[in-house]
Amino acid sequence: MDFSISFVTMTAARIISVTMILFWCVFKLVVSGFEPMNMVESLICVLVLGVTAIAWKWRGAGGLIFIGLAVLYIILTWPEFSMLTYAIAVLPMILSGSLFIVSKYTT
Repeated sequence: MDFSISFVTMTAARIISVTMILFWCVFKLVVSGFEPMNMVESLICVLVLGVTAIAWKWRGAGGLIFIGLAVLYIILTWPEFSMLTYAIAVLPMILSGSLFIVSKYTT
């Protein structure tokens, strides 16, 4: 099997994306349960799952959307949380987005 840089970065980006989705969805389920008001908060899981599906097919577009979502999250929630919260929420999106973009432009 050929382990090119493109293959390794694409596989790493996919693993990070799926792990991030599983972590967020399980965390939201454990913390808030199935209450109707809290289910609206779980839409981020569906949104990130959709972005992962886009990135799985079109790596460049999905990578840019991941990075855009990370920036949007910071802009919308800036003064509310600590830096550790932003690191946990945003760094996986920036990392997977960057890896998707790198895997698109490497051979």
